[in-house]
Amino acid sequence: MINRVPWVRASVTSWLEHSEMEDTDVVLISRYDIPDSEKRGLSKFVYFESYDDDLALEKLVIELHGERPFDRIIALSELDILRAAKLRSLLDIPGQSYFSAFLYRDKIAMKEWASLAGISVPSFTVAFDQEDIYSFVARHGFPIIIKPKNEYGSKNVSLISDKGELQSFCRVLDFNDGLDVESFIQGNLYHVDGIISNGRLVFTSVSMYLNSSGKSTTLFNEDIKPQFPLSTVADLQISPFSTPFKVLTNETRKLLADPKFDNGSIHAEWILMNQ
Repeated sequence: MINRVPWVRASVTSWLEHSEMEDTDVVLISRYDIPDSEKRGLSKFVYFESYDDDLALEKLVIELHGERPFDRIIALSELDILRAAKLRSLLDIPGQSYFSAFLYRDKIAMKEWASLAGISVPSFTVAFDQEDIYSFVARHGFPIIIKPKNEYGSKNVSLISDKGELQSFCRVLDFNDGLDVESFIQGNLYHVDGIISNGRLVFTSVSMYLNSSGKSTTLFNEDIKPQFPLSTVADLQISPFSTPFKVLTNETRKLLADPKFDNGSIHAEWILMNQ
């Protein structure tokens, strides 16, 4: 198990005590050190100061695997999904493949894959310079969303509503490996969380995001002045008998049909467009 999540959010040993994994050998490689009292139940704990160095982490995991082969590799943060998938491929360990993990981390690739599965996605492109963005706007108009391809937690996501905003925004853009540029979609915002066991989606929970205006909607609202932007403040679990639950669960199953991974959790975010 590789973990960058603070211990207050990922108390692994307490999870082991209340699960059927009590007799399982667990090696935990952590970005944070923990008290000795919290290491109970672990067969090995490694506080790894070079945790963010991909090559150093890979070397460590390969060395530990050589001492005693691992059956599984588990990552507790979405930032480590690709790293764990790469290690599985290198060591021939079951679990989510690198291709599957890449789809769930790269926003452009995911929208392309979803579109192939028959799921509606906004108009989008990958932009490597300002001309790519202006060309997209010429075809699709404003408002647009610009965000990194593989960031998390809605970090560095920007809503651009007119040419003036775009000109100001482009002065500080860092394109790096390309940016995801897409048409803004007005609608109600949801997330679907689920558990996959032996390749099957065995549990789903659908929740509706609520914003600071008390509504479930994507954040752009012409009635709100720019100095009072909306923000997401909570989510509300919805009834499994409701139409949104059934629609979004079905769409999630379509998304998960291929490429499959055998065991794990999923988190998918959806917009139901306002009619």
